[in-house]
Amino acid sequence: MNPHGQIWRIGTYLFLHSVADPFHLLINMLMLYMFGVQLERTWGTRKFLEYYFLCGVSAGICVVAASYIFNGNPLIPTMGASGAIFGLLLAFGIVFADATILVFFFFPMAAKYAVMIYGALELYFTVQAPGDGVSHVAHLSGMVFGYIYLKTKTRRSKSAPLWGSVQEWYKQRKLERAKKKFEVYMRRHRDS
Repeated sequence: MNPHGQIWRIGTYLFLHSVADPFHLLINMLMLYMFGVQLERTWGTRKFLEYYFLCGVSAGICVVAASYIFNGNPLIPTMGASGAIFGLLLAFGIVFADATILVFFFFPMAAKYAVMIYGALELYFTVQAPGDGVSHVAHLSGMVFGYIYLKTKTRRSKSAPLWGSVQEWYKQRKLERAKKKFEVYMRRHRDS
């Protein structure tokens, strides 16, 4: 099979799960429910879906790139929404930092610390266990791209929109020019 030109696979792999491993699907859907519902209520459906698919597609691109770089073959199959799910986990840890979650279903912990632990574990497994059949690159890249997205989106929303700042600059410039003209006018009338 030659998938040349089939770029939609970068997005559709999110909806595939192995029949041989129903536990993977169960865990993904449980995490989607646990973290995704709260984020969607907070952000709204549109922003939630934008973030979810950005994390998932970015994870897919990173898996293809890593497969090509390290194995010389970009066609190593991957499936599952884990990259997007780990992006949601990271977002939950940032938005609801002090919320208590059960790590590994047993240990209560603040979400921000749980996210740090999961991120560190994925980094460790990416380096130490690359051939274990789990796409740790997808998990880690979903978190990284989610973090970059959230930080750049927050920075953009705190500052004024580009067009608004251009308009403000133009108004300020016009006001300064008017003040100078008025000062020149007043000097001329005082002298005469």
